Amino acid sequence: MRTLIFLTIIAFGNLIIRAADQIVTDAFFGPRVIVRPEMQDTVDSWFKGKATNGLVCAVNFDRPYGNKKSPLFNVAVINATTNFIHAFLKVPLEASANIELLDPKGKPVAKTEAGKQINPWSDQQITDWFNDLLEKRSHFQAKSGSITGTFFPLLDFQVRGEVSLPHLFQLKQAGEYTLHLKMKVAFTRLNTAGKIELNIFWLPEVVAKVQIRPEDIPLENRPATSQTNSPAK
Repeated sequence: MRTLIFLTIIAFGNLIIRAADQIVTDAFFGPRVIVRPEMQDTVDSWFKGKATNGLVCAVNFDRPYGNKKSPLFNVAVINATTNFIHAFLKVPLEASANIELLDPKGKPVAKTEAGKQINPWSDQQITDWFNDLLEKRSHFQAKSGSITGTFFPLLDFQVRGEVSLPHLFQLKQAGEYTLHLKMKVAFTRLNTAGKIELNIFWLPEVVAKVQIRPEDIPLENRPATSQTNSPAK
């Protein structure tokens, strides 16, 4: 069965500091750590939105395999601080990202069927999804990192998706395009009554330029070439 969306989310439950912090924590930030310069250089090289609660949404474009593959962009949520940030709820990327692409004239590009599948959930949908998970899993399973996780400082691979632009959008012409991306994130916490609730918010938008080459246009979207060698009459 053909996969409609080429999205990968790397789970990082094995990197958890304390299992007890995974579902609920009153401390948003944990201990400070020393960040290696190369990690900071990687983060600095990405297109980023503004930081909110220590988190930023970032985008990096890539053309792997000797520039033979269609343009990809990597989207990541990065902890821009030197602290651990606990109790991040692992909402699926396709349910937390809002992605739009503008053509060289500034007009929105229509999405493919795969692109339409990336549709952020409402706050209530996220809450219902979280409560459903809690009901289906034991307390031990929930606290083991299967639902929530911890953001390590400046690690760009913890919450990350790799997306092919021609796979999500109906590209029909080459030129400089503009990508707009927003990410919704959620954290678990205890309210004053001692019950679990969610803190849900949008990270500021990332705006990034990307060059689409003629060879990046899917064959079915390319204009037909006119016949130049007409048969002799």
